[in-house]
Amino acid sequence: MLGKTVSHRLQEFENIFKKSGGSWENFRIGDLFDIGTGSLLSANELVDGRIKRVSAKSDNNGLIGMYDTYGNNKARHFENFISVNFFGDVFYHPYLASVEMKVHTLKLKGRSFTNKTGLYIASVIRKTLANKFGYGNQLSSSKLKDLDFKIILPIKDGKICFEYMEKYIEEIEVLRIKEIETLQRKEIEAYLMITGLKEYKLTIEDKKTLDKFNEIRHNRYRQTDRQTDRQTDRQTDR
Repeated sequence: MLGKTVSHRLQEFENIFKKSGGSWENFRIGDLFDIGTGSLLSANELVDGRIKRVSAKSDNNGLIGMYDTYGNNKARHFENFISVNFFGDVFYHPYLASVEMKVHTLKLKGRSFTNKTGLYIASVIRKTLANKFGYGNQLSSSKLKDLDFKIILPIKDGKICFEYMEKYIEEIEVLRIKEIETLQRKEIEAYLMITGLKEYKLTIEDKKTLDKFNEIRHNRYRQTDRQTDRQTDRQTDR
C-alpha cells in the first residue's frame, strides 16, 4: 500500500510539471558530460588514509576503502562526479575520491551537480546502460563519448529543468521518511498489543526508551538504504 501511495504522489507531481509546460527530451551522454577515467595503482601504493577510492565493484557505490592517494602523481582524483565502471554500473559521488582504471567519470559541462541532481541523473544513466556490458563487452570511455547512448531528462522553456530534479528527489525523501515512520509506529503498536501494554500509560523513562528505539530503527534504515537513488531508479523508469 505504501508503495502505491509513493507512486501516486510522484505521478501527481509529474502531472503538475507537465501542465506547467514541462516535458522530457533525449540527450546524448557524450554531448552532455565531460568524460574522464581513472588510473591503475599497485597494492603497495594504497596506504590507508582519508581519501575514498572508487573501483569497478558493483556494490557499496564502488568504494573499496580509504587511502592516502593525494600525493601520488599517478592517482587521478575527482570530486562531485558520477562514476561508470566497465560493467555499466553507475554511482554518484559528492565527495573527493581517487578513481581506479576501468572506472569512468562524468561531470556536467558548464554546471556542477547538487546532491539531488547528481542522484537523479545517475539514476537515468543507470537505466540507459543497464544489462549491456560485461567481461566480454566492456564499456570504455570512448564508447561513452562516441556512441549514441541517450538519457531522458526533464526540460522547461527549452532548457534542462534541474529544479524539477531537485524537487523530485525531495519528494521521494519525504515519502521515504513517512514510510519509515509508519512502519515504526505499526511495529511499536503490534509489540504493545502482544505484550498487553496497549493501554499502559508510559512513564518518562518509558518514553525515553521508545525514543531511543526509534533512533536505532532510523539509523538501521539509513544504513540499509544509504541513498535515495535506489528508490529513484524505480520511480524514474520512463
